[in-house]
Amino acid sequence: MLEIKTYLRDAFCFMLKACNAMHVMKITWGLPQ
Repeated sequence: MLEIKTYLRDAFCFMLKACNAMHVMKITWGLPQ
């Protein structure tokens, strides 16, 4: 059970980081150079 919780937590952290990175990329590419 503990292993599953750890896996879910890591997956959730990865999803958050990925979403945050996508958001930053959108802002970066959205701004005029």
